[in-house]
Amino acid sequence: MINGMNLTAEQLRKLAELKERAEAINTEMLTIIGEAKAIETKGEHDTVEKLTPTGRRPMSAASRARIAAGARKRWARVYAAEGRV
Repeated sequence: MINGMNLTAEQLRKLAELKERAEAINTEMLTIIGEAKAIETKGEHDTVEKLTPTGRRPMSAASRARIAAGARKRWARVYAAEGRV
């Protein structure tokens, strides 16, 4: 891209300086992202990558089934106490 252009030494120095600044900013961004991931890491095996896009951990079908069964049992007790079956 730059090879075919006729640039002055001053322009080349400015381009080199801009490239260095861009690399420094990129490194700083990667550091910040790495720190954010470290903060969001909950435990040894529970990292950010395992979370869904909404930030929640996915629930297995078995877990959902256990929760639903518990809810049905609780409602059955409520209905039994009211005399409805």
